[in-house]
Amino acid sequence: MIVTEWADDSKRVICIHFTSPFTREEYEQMNAQKVQMMKTVTHPVALILDVSRTRTVPTDLFMEFRRSAQWVIETEQLEQVVLAHSSVFIRSLLLMMVEMYPQISHKLKLAKSVEEARELLQKKYTAIQNTPSS
Repeated sequence: MIVTEWADDSKRVICIHFTSPFTREEYEQMNAQKVQMMKTVTHPVALILDVSRTRTVPTDLFMEFRRSAQWVIETEQLEQVVLAHSSVFIRSLLLMMVEMYPQISHKLKLAKSVEEARELLQKKYTAIQNTPSS
């Protein structure tokens, strides 16, 4: 199962919760929903990918990594992707993705939980808001 929702009222963060097992069809529906949600706002958006309840990835999704990496690279509106995880396997997949596509490394962060991911993004947005404009 995959649930996609705004994580905050300002619509700056989309939280995507993955729960094993999920299917390729659910993954594709999530991608379409995420893109539609981003189209409803004009400001940058961050993603929290909550994979804390996921131990595996459907084998037919491994081929999606290249397409996902390309989307992260090309989507200027996408400000940050924070992976909230508890699995060494999932972390290894992310690190492999960064090795294969180093140009996405500046957009990807790791957190141990959704709460830590929210705190990381909150600190980032607070720092941006407190930066004097030129």
